[in-house]
Amino acid sequence: MRFTATQVNGLKSKARHYELFENTGERGAGRLGVRVCASGNKMFLYRYYQDGKRKFITLGRYSNDFGLAQARAVAIEYGDMLKSGLDPLFELERQKQEKLEKELEEARNGSIQQLFDSYIDNMITRGKRTHKRVKEQLEQNTFPIIPPETKAKDVTTLQIVEIIAALIERGAPVESNRVRSALHAAFQFGMLHDNNPAYRHRKSIFGLKFNPVAAVPKQSHVEKVGNNFLTLAEVKELLVRLPKEDNIAFNAVMLFTLCVYTAGQRPYELVASRWNAVDWENRVLEIKPEISKTGNAHFVPLSDSAIEALNILKMDETGSEYIFAHRIDPGKHYLTQSFAHSLRLYIKKSDFRKFVPRDIRRTAKTLMGEIGISKETRDKLQNHSMQDVSSKHYDRYDYMKEKRQAIELWEKELSNS
Repeated sequence: MRFTATQVNGLKSKARHYELFENTGERGAGRLGVRVCASGNKMFLYRYYQDGKRKFITLGRYSNDFGLAQARAVAIEYGDMLKSGLDPLFELERQKQEKLEKELEEARNGSIQQLFDSYIDNMITRGKRTHKRVKEQLEQNTFPIIPPETKAKDVTTLQIVEIIAALIERGAPVESNRVRSALHAAFQFGMLHDNNPAYRHRKSIFGLKFNPVAAVPKQSHVEKVGNNFLTLAEVKELLVRLPKEDNIAFNAVMLFTLCVYTAGQRPYELVASRWNAVDWENRVLEIKPEISKTGNAHFVPLSDSAIEALNILKMDETGSEYIFAHRIDPGKHYLTQSFAHSLRLYIKKSDFRKFVPRDIRRTAKTLMGEIGISKETRDKLQNHSMQDVSSKHYDRYDYMKEKRQAIELWEKELSNS
């Protein structure tokens, strides 16, 4: 028996609900049925057997929009699943889950969380060693105000103002500028992302039409140009005093010494260097591209005093590949935070005036200028990024001769009594 539209339409309600099922004679395809409720409402059902158990799927309520033809089409679809060895109920649940996951993925697509993740991935690809700090700055300051799932294109300038204002009100105006710069860079990256052929395989689409950070001003009045530097006499005094002090770590003493004798190299680039970067024969330290701030290899000529400092470190080494090994874990290098902390403790306990690690670099740059070393040579020696067209695209001279002459002159100045 197959249902007809007239038959279904003519089914009458009874005191209790009852069910009728078609019998097409086809085995293993399930049956289309109708449940007639006591209220008179009719529901289409699909009944089938799986592993000897009877199962039901409600297809929908009988109405002008869902009649016998529509119900039979769905029943035939489920029957085809059954004949293919699939459980229709399981397949429905699987399809439902896939749809949900797709909707969730779509909801996440282009979110501010994805924007931050993509930007940080880009920083890592470009060898930016500050990526961890930037990630923390972005997430810790943004997500309390803007939920991570918010579409990046829906972020407003007013929300950015809230983020920056919270930092200023907390008494951290300098940090507010750092966070603003990170946000601006992330959204700027997002604006170019969608049309960048390099990212065509990525699913994330941000759809940014403008940078919401651009209209938020930087707190320029809190940014002070660093002016603190040590005198030549103070540098010489520290070179003598620090090795004799008991209240400052050995690595801190040696890092200060090597920073001075290498003409103000960045502390991180020295502590992250490995012994294989030292060319003892040619007296050169190579700052490898992966730790160099500019992303380029940088070659530092070594003076007698720098070689002596490296030999002292070599005698103290614990088998670590790093020149400045971590005291607890030789598989890691000494931390610049520890260096800064050691200097703060020394200054606090001594009568020496306040200075920070960055001042060492400024000191070397300033004092070398005073003894006649050109700014160009000082810039090359300290591995500053040259952005002029000539330096960036054409000048491939290594300036090793000039850098070595500068190091020798600097060494002579430091050794003069």
